[in-house]
Amino acid sequence: MWRTPTKDDLIDSVSEKEIGSYDNAASPSLSARPRHESVIARTVAFVRGYIASSPKRITLSTDKSMLPDSLIAPAMDYAAISIIKRSDTETAQLRQTAADNALKLFQSIAEGKFTPESYDGAAVSGQGAVELAASSRRRVTSASLEGTP
Repeated sequence: MWRTPTKDDLIDSVSEKEIGSYDNAASPSLSARPRHESVIARTVAFVRGYIASSPKRITLSTDKSMLPDSLIAPAMDYAAISIIKRSDTETAQLRQTAADNALKLFQSIAEGKFTPESYDGAAVSGQGAVELAASSRRRVTSASLEGTP
């Protein structure tokens, strides 16, 4: 299933307080939408670029705001670093590791080693074995971070 990532997805990787700080910290945007939405949109475009470059010919959604459900959490881990770097919060090593792991996953998609679900649900074409992704660590959530409500 493909869907559009939301602020709630982002909150799994960065606290709502940090998102609010990011939205309010920088100079006003020309857009009326909150700045974190721009981070989500840029991250979605970034991840879709990796999917499109896969030799497995994965069908993308025509709605450019959508990602495979299996890639939303890693995408938000990657997006969280953009928000943290621009707010007054120090980047914790665990968050940086999560973002680095997300980038490695995206690169493995581009190399054809990992294949997310196609938008149309069709079997993905291509040759060779597919590497499955598994996490050996617990997922970081805003509730598990020190100093967050």
